[in-house]
Amino acid sequence: MPASLVWTDATNDGLFGTAGNWDYSGTSTVASSPPARGDDVYFSGSVSSDDCTGISVPPWDAPPVGEGDPPPEEPPAEFASVHFVSGFGGVVTTSLGFATRALEMTAGTLDQDNTLAEVTVKEDFVWTGGTINSTSDLSSLIITGSTTTAAIAPTGGGTVYLGSNLSLLGGAIATLLEGTIEVTNDEEAIDVEEYCGLRIDPGAGKNLKLDISPGIDTSPLVSIKANGYARVLSGSWENNNARVENAGEFTLMPGTSAAFGASINDGTSKADFKQTNGITNLYAGSLLKGIRNDILISGGTLVT
Repeated sequence: MPASLVWTDATNDGLFGTAGNWDYSGTSTVASSPPARGDDVYFSGSVSSDDCTGISVPPWDAPPVGEGDPPPEEPPAEFASVHFVSGFGGVVTTSLGFATRALEMTAGTLDQDNTLAEVTVKEDFVWTGGTINSTSDLSSLIITGSTTTAAIAPTGGGTVYLGSNLSLLGGAIATLLEGTIEVTNDEEAIDVEEYCGLRIDPGAGKNLKLDISPGIDTSPLVSIKANGYARVLSGSWENNNARVENAGEFTLMPGTSAAFGASINDGTSKADFKQTNGITNLYAGSLLKGIRNDILISGGTLVT
């Protein structure tokens, strides 16, 4: 049966796969095994700085069946949920990657220590604090599913740190609220794939900022694919060191603004905002601004 497990690092070996490092939630009972498929996983403030290495969904251990009985159905290769609870300041590292139905990041660091260590969220993603991938390996955070939602809402309009590509797949919708997303690796991208959406909604008079860490040379790219969209619903989308390529829909609602600026360190002439297909909608009182380079519309439609 699925369990709810809390990281304790009681053995002090820092290994995800050691059963003795886990308690059943709400008890002081040591778990009989580390987290498995379908379990809820918690990294809590009670072990504020204890790192955990090797988080991954383990292989399925099929139960024995009697003669003539049908084989049991293999459960999905994913956790039910993974939570980084407020107060947790440790680093949780994955080399194999993992999938989870829900991921909550309020504190701490989730590291992906190679390019194949992808983290996939299939139902619900909430990110209010902490860091996703502090390594120099450019991996991916994938939000996927036609009913999947994501909310990036830095606590108090603060900053969250992203060292991986962020991909919206399969109809997923992400909402970005007030605060800053600071990218920490070169060549990062936010991909809004077909039938997916990016909703920027920081509130009137407030902004969502996409920026780069000191020492990063290349601007992150927001790529809106055909039948995908990015819509600024309120406030402003401030991107002093980011650029957009639109082949789907880009919309500024009334009174909103968006400013993009490909980094001067890119070494090439790149448009701050480039549309090759699709549509750009600029409603009354909205402003689309290129900070360093051009706004280039070479295909599709511009509606004002």
